[in-house]
Amino acid sequence: MDFIVKNSGQINIVFLHGWGADYQSFSWLKNYIKTCTLHFANLDGFGGQPAPTDPTVDGYAHRLKQYILDNNLNNVVLVGHSFGGRVAIQYASQNQVKGLVLVDAAGIKPKKSIKKSVKVLKYKLTKFLVKHKLVNNKKLQKYGSVDYKNADNLLKQVLVSAVNYDQSHLLIKITAKTLIFWGENDKDTPLYMAKKLHKNIKNSELVVLTGGHFSFADNPYQFYKVLEYFINNL
Repeated sequence: MDFIVKNSGQINIVFLHGWGADYQSFSWLKNYIKTCTLHFANLDGFGGQPAPTDPTVDGYAHRLKQYILDNNLNNVVLVGHSFGGRVAIQYASQNQVKGLVLVDAAGIKPKKSIKKSVKVLKYKLTKFLVKHKLVNNKKLQKYGSVDYKNADNLLKQVLVSAVNYDQSHLLIKITAKTLIFWGENDKDTPLYMAKKLHKNIKNSELVVLTGGHFSFADNPYQFYKVLEYFINNL
């Protein structure tokens, strides 16, 4: 896990990008937030960083904690998008932070539709047939998300570990003041997930933006102004 550090100030804002991205997801904010120290992560497996030996979400949170301890960071505000939101939830449920910002965050187990259930059953059947050499293993290639198909073997372990890990039970452990940004048309992490986060994180506010899973990029000015207000009032 590597960090690019910009600007300076007593508050340390740590930005955690989503799956398949890198520090550049949030690095544009260095031109606007100039009174805080900004730490832009390249999470393990992304931005030129090697895949982790511990592929779990807790492993990512542990390495984040090590960075914070090694650099003696105080007044930490975590900002996590999508997969980075998973890591932020994990860390904030185990450690004290000054503030938490979740942006279209993963971590809530999705509702299963009939279509999804049928697809899972078909996948399990195909996997069984491949194992017993009754069909060609190419049959499995049509299953799985684009992220999974594009990942190397180590990152596939990370993705499987993450998507099967429901963090709902951790939400009541988060005591930090929390700001939740969400795209109203987010298809990857639908809005009902944001509402569950808001309901179960006691000291939280929900801001619904136009756009989809990258709501902060769809509404950069609004995102920045609300984030700035949140930080100034911690």
